[in-house]
Amino acid sequence: MSDDTEKQPGGKKSRIVLVAGVFAAFVAGLASLLQNVDAIQAFSVKMCQDRGICLLGEKTVMVEISAADVNGADIRKIFNNEEDGAVPDLSQYSANLFVDKGVEFISFEPERSVIKRKFGNLYYQEAPNQAYYDPAEGAGGWPFGFPILDIMVAENGKAIDITDFEFEVSRSTPDNKPYVQIIAEDIGFGKLLAVDEGNLAAKSLDVAYNAQFGGYGSCDDIVKSGKSAFDSTAYNFSAPFVNGRADINFDEAFRETIPDYGFFKLRHELYENQIYDLAMAKENKVKLPKGYSDWFKKEVELERSESDEGDFDRPFVFGTISAKNETGAYKSYFCGVPMIGVSEVGGGFVSVDSSQLLKLEYSENPYKISKKVNYRIDSADTHFRTQIGFFAPKSGTFDVTLTVKSYDREIYKSRKLRLEIFTPRTTYRLSELKF
Repeated sequence: MSDDTEKQPGGKKSRIVLVAGVFAAFVAGLASLLQNVDAIQAFSVKMCQDRGICLLGEKTVMVEISAADVNGADIRKIFNNEEDGAVPDLSQYSANLFVDKGVEFISFEPERSVIKRKFGNLYYQEAPNQAYYDPAEGAGGWPFGFPILDIMVAENGKAIDITDFEFEVSRSTPDNKPYVQIIAEDIGFGKLLAVDEGNLAAKSLDVAYNAQFGGYGSCDDIVKSGKSAFDSTAYNFSAPFVNGRADINFDEAFRETIPDYGFFKLRHELYENQIYDLAMAKENKVKLPKGYSDWFKKEVELERSESDEGDFDRPFVFGTISAKNETGAYKSYFCGVPMIGVSEVGGGFVSVDSSQLLKLEYSENPYKISKKVNYRIDSADTHFRTQIGFFAPKSGTFDVTLTVKSYDREIYKSRKLRLEIFTPRTTYRLSELKF
């Protein structure tokens, strides 16, 4: 029996464990006579049942299925952060189950889950200053959407051996729409990173935007000004995706909107390299362009006069991003601060207990996946509870039915569960996760 499905310490273990040694020699002796593994197994189960040790499952159980609480301690048996044990973004998509026309849904429609805010018919996403994108280190931007079921089986007056969970996948449909996220990654001042996260590669990225230096404290201030700020754009930028990534360069707009843009850009690049003033630039033998020293002194004086030393005006870009693949188009509003991000190593990713994570595949035909349980519920231990997550290498929707079995006998069958899985393609590839 596996450790994750036997009774926990302090509880009463199944009596079938206690008699395992008694039957072992007997069964081994039968092997040479029967020479049939299935016959041996059937004989052993019948003998166990005849002695009252193993009980045939009857429809005397109550089963409760819900979406797992990602803040609960039970989830840690599936996902564990290498640093502090906290549950990472991999599992943030759990939500309440809801029912519609006889089907129970766990909905992880990507945009609704990861972006959340919406103007009119378009979602809105932000690329705040100093973000960090390194999926191999757990800094992956958009997180994965793995539905996690919390399953509890309780006895209803009779002891029952729960032996198997069987999941029947009656329909599997990949979600091939394009999805693009933007990040203020460390790729240079005046740039944002776009990441192609759809199942199918997007052909190119198109950005229509406005640029403004200062005047706002945050992207929220721009959002409050209304949808028109994002629709009335003055600049355009296009770029192909290369290995799922595209750099958005806003130099054209900033040269027109930021006074002394070259000096401003250089100051932030030096700041990123921990060179904060002229003395440090001289000490590090940085060759400064003509006029920079005078400009820098004036900027510092201006900041001091405003009692806001070091709190520089920031460049904002906002508008729409769009992309297409062979199945359709993606478009969302965005706002970002394209200053140099934080270049550092992350804290490590996450370990996954693969025994608690079922991998679903896309197929034109129905198929079944079984998970051994081997657990007895009785008057001394009246319920069995476990959490099972679902993963797919590509985003999509799966219709799944759970059957609880006791020695091949069905004791419970759920309504159809619709599981929507989101696997951001580029982030998954770069994360080096193995399931």
